[in-house]
Amino acid sequence: MENTILELMKHELGVQTANKSYDEVFKPYIALAIRNTKRECQIDGSVEMELLLAKYAAYLWKERQTGAPLPKMIRSMLNDFTFKQRGDGICNE
Repeated sequence: MENTILELMKHELGVQTANKSYDEVFKPYIALAIRNTKRECQIDGSVEMELLLAKYAAYLWKERQTGAPLPKMIRSMLNDFTFKQRGDGICNE
């Protein structure tokens, strides 16, 4: 899953996926995105979750330079997962 997230994150940031020079730099941001997401909901391994985590990790990478708040689209995606999982009785409360 993390390799897929890494490739999606590179695409999100406009980095050539064949370019491996950023891989080790991006991995801590992916780990942070996963850790932060686990506080709100379970990581289910779906394509939608991988896309969310890639966007979240890319935001964390960009945010370190700009200090921008979490984009509404990412917040909305997190909320959608949280509410769905709570409705299914599997989400962290």
